[in-house]
Amino acid sequence: MSRSTLHRRLKEGKFRRHTNAIKFTLTEQNMKERVRFFTQMFDSLSLPDDPTFKSLYNVIYIDEKWFYRTKKNQIYYLAPDEQIPRRQVKSKNFIEKVMFLGVTARPRFENGVCTFDGKLGIFPFTKLEPAKRKSPNRPRGMLFNFV
Repeated sequence: MSRSTLHRRLKEGKFRRHTNAIKFTLTEQNMKERVRFFTQMFDSLSLPDDPTFKSLYNVIYIDEKWFYRTKKNQIYYLAPDEQIPRRQVKSKNFIEKVMFLGVTARPRFENGVCTFDGKLGIFPFTKLEPAKRKSPNRPRGMLFNFV
């Protein structure tokens, strides 16, 4: 059946489009672990009369984030005298990714003034290596970030 026929049948209401996201299944052990983690967040001095959560001042959140170095197609809005940017990769099907580790905590306030904003840092997962050969970009032995 051709795509145009399918499109006409869709417009006629013969069938409908539906998107379905996969949902994970929690096991009995997963549910117990979640309840155990939740109960650890209560302040032990406030139980059982007035349960409140811990202040979370001593908790640091760590997460990693992947970024592609570029996209296959990029739209630019350029001024009439501006040059077109030059973008190069070894293969457009295998664009390099870079991973960063982000670390945050709860912000701290004293008398309404922020004394700590909660941002500890974002760190790239790279290492410094000396260049094995000279190139137009760098001399041999110069340190550069290797992903």
